[in-house]
Amino acid sequence: MNDTLGSSRSIIRRSATVLAFTIPGLLLNLLLIYLAAGQLDAEDFGVFYVSISIANILVAPSLMLSMFYSRHFVAVAVSDGWAGAVAAFQLCTRRILRWGLCLCLVMLIVLIGFGFLTGVTSFTVIVLIVLISYGAYFGDSMRAVLQSLQSFTALGAFGFVWMALRFIFGGGAILTFGTVTAGLFGLFLAGLVVFIVGYWLLTRDPRSLARIKFVEDPSLKTVPAFFLSYGFFIIIVYLDVLLAYLTLDHIALSAYSASAVLPKGIVVATVPVVQVFFTTFLFSKGEVVSLKSAILFKSFALTTLLSGGAIALLILLPEPFCGGRYGISFCQTDAMAMIALSTLPLCVLRVLVLTQLARGQEWHPLLLALPTAAFIIYSMTQTSDVAKLSVEFAMFSYGLLLFYILLAMPIAVVRRFATGSK
Repeated sequence: MNDTLGSSRSIIRRSATVLAFTIPGLLLNLLLIYLAAGQLDAEDFGVFYVSISIANILVAPSLMLSMFYSRHFVAVAVSDGWAGAVAAFQLCTRRILRWGLCLCLVMLIVLIGFGFLTGVTSFTVIVLIVLISYGAYFGDSMRAVLQSLQSFTALGAFGFVWMALRFIFGGGAILTFGTVTAGLFGLFLAGLVVFIVGYWLLTRDPRSLARIKFVEDPSLKTVPAFFLSYGFFIIIVYLDVLLAYLTLDHIALSAYSASAVLPKGIVVATVPVVQVFFTTFLFSKGEVVSLKSAILFKSFALTTLLSGGAIALLILLPEPFCGGRYGISFCQTDAMAMIALSTLPLCVLRVLVLTQLARGQEWHPLLLALPTAAFIIYSMTQTSDVAKLSVEFAMFSYGLLLFYILLAMPIAVVRRFATGSK
């Protein structure tokens, strides 16, 4: 577990293991969206997809919480073995249960206010969005302990089962009842079931329960900066969908939402690379620069290969996926192509952002706020249709990556040089 060099050399293999489960799971998730587009009318589908997008934004900090706790679980496992790590996981879930209820209340109040701006005014839908997000934090805590124990097969299987249950429960509810509320409840139920079963399987060994009183829960003082920075990046990923909701009519929103389904899936598909990269890079502290460079290079290469291949597929062969008899309803091929092109710089930018977070530069990614704010103002005043928004967001994505490389990254280099850090 302490063999950093060996870990760095297995980034591609470990990522491939998780991807072998993740890709089928994502396909099931996309089939759920495809089913919803076919069963719901245009307005309801727009609400359903935006609800999922809002939930994804609310869940964004859970990835950083997962990485934070993964680092802690590894430290506990090294000193106290497998049982100690599982005991630490049990303490983690208790903290999420306790503090998560308070966070749910805050999210509920915020979403009620936000709903009046976006049109998501149903109290039941808002409550379900909050519950889906709340359940995802428990699920990501499970991913954290599996990742820290280097159980990458179990990590992939857990994600696949979760997506499969989302398709079964969410899709089944939509087919049975034909409403947004039923579909969202199915997604919540899927997260609840997979966590309860996974928790029981992981903690049924009594040795872990016996170690709880000897394990300390880590301080969360450093977590807010992680949450804010990475959560802001996730907002950027889904910013075009939110702007579509604010600037387009219901029919245009449905077209943009449907066109964005597959491109946004590209960003999700590269998450396994991020999971392996972030943990490996964290444990490379103190290692030679060449080792860190190798970790970065492999992560960039794998991310570019996966996202670039998926983009090429959507652009060259759009017909089976977008519109037509078998494609996603309301989808527009030109818009899908432009949104897909925007995902490549966003995937690369995510690696750069996580590199700074791994180096302790928690506030550094917030330098992206200035160009993002300028784009929001421009879109709110100038954007009027699906094609225009998709092109503008693609241009914004590439410009944002260029901004971060040419302006923001040198600031981090100068800061590390001044402090003498690596």
